[in-house]
Amino acid sequence: MDITNCGPLVSVIVPAHNCAAYLPAALDSILTQQYPNLEVIVVDDGSSDGSAEIAERYGPPVKVVRQKNQGPAAARNRGATEAQGQYLAFLDGDDLWLPGKLVAQMKHLLAHPEIGIVYGGFQCWHANKDGTYPPPECFFPDRQRDGLDMGLSGWIYHRQLLDSYICIITAVIPRRLFETLGGFDESLRVGEDYDFWLRASQIVPAHKLSRNVSLYRANPASTTHILRPVNNEQVVLLRAVEKYGLASPDGAAITSAQLEDRLFKLAFGHGYMHFWGGSPCVALVAFRDALGHKRKRLRTVAYLLLAYVRCALFGGKAAPIDK
Repeated sequence: MDITNCGPLVSVIVPAHNCAAYLPAALDSILTQQYPNLEVIVVDDGSSDGSAEIAERYGPPVKVVRQKNQGPAAARNRGATEAQGQYLAFLDGDDLWLPGKLVAQMKHLLAHPEIGIVYGGFQCWHANKDGTYPPPECFFPDRQRDGLDMGLSGWIYHRQLLDSYICIITAVIPRRLFETLGGFDESLRVGEDYDFWLRASQIVPAHKLSRNVSLYRANPASTTHILRPVNNEQVVLLRAVEKYGLASPDGAAITSAQLEDRLFKLAFGHGYMHFWGGSPCVALVAFRDALGHKRKRLRTVAYLLLAYVRCALFGGKAAPIDK
């Protein structure tokens, strides 16, 4: 199907919070997609570094809306209310799309209208020792990888329970799916995308393109790198299990043992991050939770005891630890 000269309008929603240094590259990666019919909605989420002014210099098809800082869920929802497109796509203001992403996904969506989500792989984009990032050209897609990843295509809710496979910056969806779901949960400062895809994968099947379609910038200043007392990913997972259970609409399911293993890993990981760089008291609670899912874990017991000592010594403050 040739959509290089025409195609339905795609609205690309770009939440941006203090990413002036990276935003031009993000917008350029959208505008060079060679898809003929798109609009770009940059939602400036309370930036203080001139991000909005940078985006405004682009002019059409880039539109800028401003709001007080409310987090990525609220920014994406605001962008969707401003969007005119029949399809929605997402890119954070410090990440990039790889060439050919949007054309490949729109071709697939239009050829398979029964599919509600088309997503792809992504490459973590780590900085060099001097703080600069390798040129995006280093990651341009290998055409040999065109096709579908069948293991992560179809009714994938049950697989999503074991990991968050759909990265928000790789997906394109029909607008009607977003409206059916009611958008992103704004009570979640992180994990809102995982929650969205769990709910979505109970309604529609998804197809994953084998190729990488986006670069995810490993930016220490991003929202996802902030340690928080609440294990949001675990909260989202448990909420989904309570509402939908362990099975996809086609009957494929994970086992209770697989769920327990996943909950253990989430709890232990949360405790581990706080033990080394956050609150030892948060770590203590998390390690206790982890033991509730897998009791015969000597390493967890050891961390639990150490976290107890540090919590007693330092309270909720971060302990001065050299890892």
